Amino acid sequence: MWVASACNDGDLVPGYVLNGVGFYAFKDQVVEKRGNENLPLVTGQNLVFCNPDTVPQEAFFRAGHAMVNGK
Repeated sequence: MWVASACNDGDLVPGYVLNGVGFYAFKDQVVEKRGNENLPLVTGQNLVFCNPDTVPQEAFFRAGHAMVNGK
């Protein structure tokens, strides 16, 4: 399983990829992306899951964003 992001209706949405299929959270639903679609994965070293109360906000990275008025 890989942490990933994808574009959906102009939004960059967070999700994961498992066995070549991406699953992404979008407006109270799960969007599935398959095949040859671009499925960017999170890469790097020393990535860990932490309780958000124990990590300074500047250590977080953006996993997605929603389009507002086409921007």
